[in-house]
Formats: sequence, C-alpha cells, structure tokens
Amino acid sequence: MLKISLCIIFSLDVLNTGNIRIFPEVTFDIWDQESVNLVKSEKFSDVEVIPTQKESLMIRIPSNGLSVGQYWVDVSAPDCYASSTLTFDILEE
Repeated sequence: MLKISLCIIFSLDVLNTGNIRIFPEVTFDIWDQESVNLVKSEKFSDVEVIPTQKESLMIRIPSNGLSVGQYWVDVSAPDCYASSTLTFDILEE
C-alpha cells in the first residue's frame, strides 16, 4: 500500500556573515486563522552554513492534523537575528 505524506514546503536563504560555522535553528510555530491557538510547532537545525556562504533551505513540514483553512506561521532563526510572520492556506484536493 502506497502512503502519501502531504507537506508544507518553506524555502529560505541563510547567509553566514560571521567567521564560524553555524547550524542555525529555525522554528516554525503554526497558528490557527485567528492567531489564537498554536496548532503545530517544528524545529530544524540540521544544515551547516560555513562562513561567508549562503545556503538555500527547503524545509518540509507534514501537514497532517491541519484541516482546510487559513493559518499563520511565525518563522524564527534566533542565531541569525531573523523572524517573519507568514500566512498560508490548506486547500481541498
């Protein structure tokens, strides 16, 4: 039996302007449409970025447990002094 796992794909670039290798921790906090209830939280830190280099990351978060609707996501990378709030929709097939 073939099991299909649906994911939300986030793309981000990390530029290391320092002089040491970093493994930046990126946190994704997904909130409901009203931004009241935290429905999912994921952390990633498995990519090394060497000094003076830029890495493009494609991070996949399983969408299981998320029903059709609009969501907000707070994306933060404290080691990079970066954060952003985005919105996305889960659509019917």
